This record gives sequence, structure tokens and C-alpha cells, in this order.
Amino acid sequence: MTESLMNEIQPILHEYLVYLQQHPDGEEIQYRTALENLVKGLSLPEQNIKIIQEDRHSGTGVEGVPDFFVYENYGTPAKTLKGFIECKKPSYKLDKLIESQQIKNYSKTCENIILTNYHRFILLQKGKIIHHIELTDAPTDILDFGTLLRDFYEYEYPFIKTKKH
Repeated sequence: MTESLMNEIQPILHEYLVYLQQHPDGEEIQYRTALENLVKGLSLPEQNIKIIQEDRHSGTGVEGVPDFFVYENYGTPAKTLKGFIECKKPSYKLDKLIESQQIKNYSKTCENIILTNYHRFILLQKGKIIHHIELTDAPTDILDFGTLLRDFYEYEYPFIKTKKH
């Protein structure tokens, strides 16, 4: 990550972390806008990423309603579901969510999922932990978070190209 990109990310991340410090014991929904602003602020414009809270009209057939649906090329014929973000309140222990029925249900529709309690972030792809970080303003954590988001946004679903006979 370049120094200029780090300088661009730090104010966005600082605003997010200050919000968490000011509201340490809130409910899950209270933090969603701050997280949405952080994730949007760290996506690249050429990715054309759209984040929608509880998209009840997604047409994906997902069992349950993830907190965020993340799309690429939203509003175009090339619209693609990139993944889900599932949030829990800050005191929630994410480890028990990884193998939960809720995440198993989401995984039937989408295998690219970020789990968060707003401090910790776990990227699951195909049910496996790809990244697991505690977000702070330390440069290594910022880099790790950037990598987690990059891997989330760049995830490619395997598609069947030909029919076997």
C-alpha cells in the first residue's frame, strides 16, 4: 500500500474508530452507518461497489437477511453479488458465529462473507477463514484490513463454463 493511499485511508479509519470509542456498548444496528461509510470509503471507484443494508428485495433467495449485501455494477445488467457482511454488537464473540446455522444458511447463496463485531473482522470464503483481524489505527492493522477488503471485493465465484455430457 502506498504512502498516499495510507494517508487517504487514515482519516476515514480514524473517524470510524473514534465513533466506536464514543459508543462502546451500543446495539448492533447503531454502528451500521459508520461501518458502511468505512467500507464505501475504502472501495476503489473503478470497482463500482454498492452496499445495501438488509436488501430484502435482492432476489438472491438467501435464507435470512444479512446486514449488508455488497454488489458490483449495481443498476446495470452486469450486477453481481460480491458478498455479505454480517454484523454483531461489539461485545459479541465472533468465533461462535463462524459455524452457526445463520452463516451456513447465508453460505448456501454466497460463499464470500465478512463477519464483524465492528472491532474484529473475519473474512470467510467457501466456509474457510481467509483473514482475521482486530482493527486499530496501527499501520499493520490498516494494511491487513485493506487486504481483507481487497480479497473480499476481488473474490471470483467459480462458474460452470461448459456442460458435461
